[in-house]
Amino acid sequence: MTAFNEHPGRIFRVRDLHELLGLPTDEPSINVTRARLGRLVRQGLLDQPGRGRYQKRTNAALRGLESAQPTAATLA
Repeated sequence: MTAFNEHPGRIFRVRDLHELLGLPTDEPSINVTRARLGRLVRQGLLDQPGRGRYQKRTNAALRGLESAQPTAATLA
């Protein structure tokens, strides 16, 4: 998450992220990171603007997500 916080507008591919952080670029290591990034996408912390690309979720995206949530008034 540190790399995404330092470069909030940048879109990362997993291999580029590994090179930036000095992590191994072998396939098993990349697959582990890919799974972790997928979990962060599902949790709403990252966006996936394209296949194999990840970026930090922006405040605008979060506001859109909040407006999509049902409110107590709409549930009653």
